[in-house]
Amino acid sequence: MIYLVDTMQFENRDEEESFKNEFKIELQKLNINKYRFYQSKFFFEKTSKKKWSLLCLMEIDESNREVIDELSQNKDYLIRREEMVLTPNSNIASQNWESGSVSNIVEHVEVQKEFLGEFQEIMIQNNTPAMTYIINEKNWCKEFIALETDRIIYHNSSYPNWNQIHFIAMRMSGMFHYKKDFSEGLEKANALDFKANFDRLKEIRTFSYKASANMSND
Repeated sequence: MIYLVDTMQFENRDEEESFKNEFKIELQKLNINKYRFYQSKFFFEKTSKKKWSLLCLMEIDESNREVIDELSQNKDYLIRREEMVLTPNSNIASQNWESGSVSNIVEHVEVQKEFLGEFQEIMIQNNTPAMTYIINEKNWCKEFIALETDRIIYHNSSYPNWNQIHFIAMRMSGMFHYKKDFSEGLEKANALDFKANFDRLKEIRTFSYKASANMSND
């Protein structure tokens, strides 16, 4: 599976909605049927005054790869288009989710290039098992997806860089349980403790953007 991600900026929501409607028609014509849009609401962290306002996450089957070159690019809006791959085992969705609203968090992460291998190992050995535990055993996180940049097709250099994007759907009340539950997940995975794990992450990565967003797939 190929993940194609467009990160975009629009001046206003009307312009954004008009683009979404036209882009959905194009996606459907190209048989890209699995996609979702994220509209940013507010930013917890950012490294630039320039912000993204719309992100489209598309799933494309390897056999349909050629459509990537057929998909239009409007560089008036586009900050970046990239092919991404899944961090191993890092697409986790709750099978027992109880109804209720969720908040979507989108993290654009820049890992120092010399530590990309170590970062992936931390995700595989520590963070993904801990998130799997939270999603399967607790009732405040619905989904976790971690993607790694494989190929940058276009990037507007006036915006910050990144090489990972993480998507989290959760109840905001989970923030009160996060440290305790994540620590339990790390312990079950025989991983580093919470402080050691995140102290090391702070040394090798920064958040280009960490935003709350509305998600839709219609």
